[in-house]
Amino acid sequence: MARLAWAKAARDSRLWTSDVQRDWLMDRMGGYMEARNSKRRGALGAFRRKVMDDFILEFWKNMKTSEVERTDALETLEQCIWEWFSNHSRKAGPKKRLAAWQVYSRLYYDDILKPLVEEQWREDPSYDPNAREVLFEFRNNVVYQLWHIEKDEEVKEEVAAYIEEVYQRGDDTEEEDDIDDDDDDNVEPEELSRRQANWKLQIQVEALPLTLQKMCEQICRELGFVGVVCFAGPEPKSGGSIVATFGADGRTEGGRMLTEVYPSLRAQLEAAFRFGGKSDDSMFLDDDDLGMAGQDVDMDMESREDGGSDGGARPYHNGEEDGHGDVPEGDDREDNGDNNGDDNGNAPEDDEVKELAAKNEELLVVKNDELDKVIGLKALPHWLQKAVNYLRAYKGHVGYLDAIIGFVNFERHVKNYHRKPLAAAGQKHVKLTVEELDQMCDELFSWWFSLQPTGRIPPDFDESLQNCSLLLQISTTGHEDWPNLYRGATNGIYGVFICLGWWLEAGRKLGTKYDKLVDDVCWVLNSMVTIPAPPLNAEKPSSRRQ
Repeated sequence: MARLAWAKAARDSRLWTSDVQRDWLMDRMGGYMEARNSKRRGALGAFRRKVMDDFILEFWKNMKTSEVERTDALETLEQCIWEWFSNHSRKAGPKKRLAAWQVYSRLYYDDILKPLVEEQWREDPSYDPNAREVLFEFRNNVVYQLWHIEKDEEVKEEVAAYIEEVYQRGDDTEEEDDIDDDDDDNVEPEELSRRQANWKLQIQVEALPLTLQKMCEQICRELGFVGVVCFAGPEPKSGGSIVATFGADGRTEGGRMLTEVYPSLRAQLEAAFRFGGKSDDSMFLDDDDLGMAGQDVDMDMESREDGGSDGGARPYHNGEEDGHGDVPEGDDREDNGDNNGDDNGNAPEDDEVKELAAKNEELLVVKNDELDKVIGLKALPHWLQKAVNYLRAYKGHVGYLDAIIGFVNFERHVKNYHRKPLAAAGQKHVKLTVEELDQMCDELFSWWFSLQPTGRIPPDFDESLQNCSLLLQISTTGHEDWPNLYRGATNGIYGVFICLGWWLEAGRKLGTKYDKLVDDVCWVLNSMVTIPAPPLNAEKPSSRRQ
């Protein structure tokens, strides 16, 4: 199992854990085996989150690091803990000796071999200047060749001694990050078949970017044409969420790739897909499916703090699925997700109405461009990028787009202060009927009014009017003034946006109630952004993960 840089220790003690930490982890091995063998979906993910939280409270509570360092350390810790459980639960097998070139890489890559590999990588036809690191396959091939031309006998003796040391100790053998056969002992054949199919599909999805890149390079060599090729579709390890992947060749005079010139292109393409009906529940990869290559993805809003729920938006494939998802007449599906549709295809008969519709189209284009610029100011967290993509899939309202801009600015502002998420029902979404829409609107207004500070509610306020313009616009100075709304992540104000999107999707005339609610949402977001964010060391509630 490949080890991360900071997890490496001296050769006489390669373990990343202390004795106390190993005993602590071993005490939880029974819980790991129980969760792994459970037929309940998400059991392993729940165990994983619980162990992470408990480990941090036990051993990292007083650790003082910067925000960036802590984020990186937490990601590394999570992988190390999961590798530990995976390695310590494997069935015993015959001891194997490490390959000499693998040990050669382990001992000398960082200090000696890396510059040589990078030099050859820059001279290789497949070199990609935008790649962060050398391709793993290329690196292994070069190290393998360097080992076979190695002349230093002292180096060879050290490699041989290390191989024998590890063999006698009986640990640290290299294994593939593949499907763990042990995890499949108690899995029903149908479920096992689904896992294997998703795993194979995930491998093909991950190979697609390189395939597209090679295709673009070949077209450039043979025809002299440059351009961008893109595909978007559901990815298993993201729980079926839509991802876009590119192949590109050619640069501008400034040396930028086309995908860099249009940073929002990926978001627009991903937003162009959503199911009109039910999603495929089989498009799901748990840790059991992917070994260490996967992620724990839970699509229920109430079970995630930092992302994952798409609020019901699903990939859309220019047609019908399961009897849902009728395409509105005249709706242009080739706009790559821009929220500049034709307002549900209602073709105006009157010249004055046509003129108003044309002006609305112009405003939608302008507002979409403004949103693209806001997104391009700074890279969005993965969950926020997905959230914005899904929200943009609901088309036709300028105010709704303006509110999304406020949502992005607020989430950037509040990124270091994610309070306990608001409760929400995690359910699959289909287009609402007339009766369902009326019920949702009633509940939405009641919810929105209940979230407001008491100072915003005027005396004798009649909630049944559903008139947000009656709410008072108060002056606030701190996040404490917004106890129910000053919180981030997908179960915060994002839930309100999802409901507004469903309202848009239903296709009925929106009316002034919708406009006033959207305006009020914009005012609330803009007000909260003007409040200074709490310091990083502000007291936060404990994790809700149990």
